[in-house]
Amino acid sequence: MRILLAAAAFYLGFLGAGAQAQLSLEDIEAQLSAGASELDRVDQLLALENANQRIAAMTLLLQSDNPLFVRRARQVGLLSSDPDMQLAAVKAVLDAGGPMRFEIDFSGLSGDDLKRWTAMVSDNGTVSVDGKLGTLVFDVERFDAEDKCYATRNSSYCFAQIAGAKVSFPMGFWSQVQAVAALGPDGALAGEISYDGRIAPFRVPLVE
Repeated sequence: MRILLAAAAFYLGFLGAGAQAQLSLEDIEAQLSAGASELDRVDQLLALENANQRIAAMTLLLQSDNPLFVRRARQVGLLSSDPDMQLAAVKAVLDAGGPMRFEIDFSGLSGDDLKRWTAMVSDNGTVSVDGKLGTLVFDVERFDAEDKCYATRNSSYCFAQIAGAKVSFPMGFWSQVQAVAALGPDGALAGEISYDGRIAPFRVPLVE
């Protein structure tokens, strides 16, 4: 069912309103079947037993011009137990740019640590009604090949770097904030973020 829905979204996205109105049920079923069949083949490539062939297939899919293939390869990689596929998927997410949502867990904080974190996030993002979750959103825009670092929109400072199996967030625009995270089994980056020495757990959901 998920394959059929993804195929439907892909094909309808490329059809104009007029073309959609002229489709018969047979046309729709044929296009859904073709889309599902293509995704099945993509999944087969991403599940090849040979690790070298598998990562090569994923790399080619990520470089393809087909947004459905790119999305599927990225999601499979994020949820994979293969470190090479994980790394390729995380890099693909950062290369694609766009918003990254930091979810900071305040539930283990108290006293001055909680007050400082709450104030900082309130000024730059949002805090949940119960005060246990802070959210910051950063818009990743480009990769600086010389510095090997990703920058955010309207900023020349280093925001994120891939370091081995982890992603570090130097956040050069905030001298008091740094973070390090690794990809978890749920397809989210998870780790610790420090604000002026005050540490809290955080996660960045990556699976769409």
